[in-house]
Amino acid sequence: MKIAVFGSTGFIGKKLKSKAEAKGYSVLPLDIRKNIDWKDQLKDCDAVVNLAGHPLFKDRWNDRIKALIYDSRIEGTHAIVQALAGSKVKVLVNASAIGIYGSGTQDCTEESAHADDFLARVCKAWEAEALAAQRLYKIRTVCARFGIVLGKGGGALEQMLLPFKLGVGGPIGSGKQDMSWIHVDDVAGLILHALENEKINGALNVTAPGIVSNKEFSNVLGKTLHRPAFLPVPKLGLYAMVGEAASVIASGQKAIPQKALESGYKFQYENISSALEAIV
Repeated sequence: MKIAVFGSTGFIGKKLKSKAEAKGYSVLPLDIRKNIDWKDQLKDCDAVVNLAGHPLFKDRWNDRIKALIYDSRIEGTHAIVQALAGSKVKVLVNASAIGIYGSGTQDCTEESAHADDFLARVCKAWEAEALAAQRLYKIRTVCARFGIVLGKGGGALEQMLLPFKLGVGGPIGSGKQDMSWIHVDDVAGLILHALENEKINGALNVTAPGIVSNKEFSNVLGKTLHRPAFLPVPKLGLYAMVGEAASVIASGQKAIPQKALESGYKFQYENISSALEAIV
């Protein structure tokens, strides 16, 4: 299988490229920021994975950054789908996020209702652009709804580690909110599983089955680092630091990987203890 990967130099893309090549697949790295016609590059590919988009938490959110977050995903995906016309591509796996469900304590499967906040609207528009590949060209399309991705050298954990290492880490607010996390090895594994499994279609929750509360996560991370983890981060302080993006960090989602489990995917890291031990 020849796989074109947009975003192959990012945190998830690097891991996907490594795992795909280890299975004997050919990976074609492509850069969505280069405004060119992708038809020539994609015409001989069997599959496309789109991970491209402006990072959610790189900058403090304002109108300009929110427009970048939105436009980089929607316009980039639109350009990719348009370039698929006449190709032999059989499957597109396009990134999305569990933020589509909003916050809450209810179990969210791939069939759950969508929210209407900023991130949910981004995800809905993003998925609509991707699903045009299925509607227009009969290309099987999977919308990979990522949870909180953990791993070495990137992802959410990289930003969390310093305060914990200094002994001043702890839960956010009450710590009762659910954390739907996943190890980056399983993110790459699930993307490959979706490429290979023709029965997987539409939304796919890319989360581990062992969902924990923010307080549980903080306690396990503290123990793994042999540091205390009892100083709560007040929500107001979080808003002061990162602005509106705090609403995403401070709220919880309980996204169940129903399709992954039903389709037989075997998680490498099912519980948070083994995942954090492997990382730190």
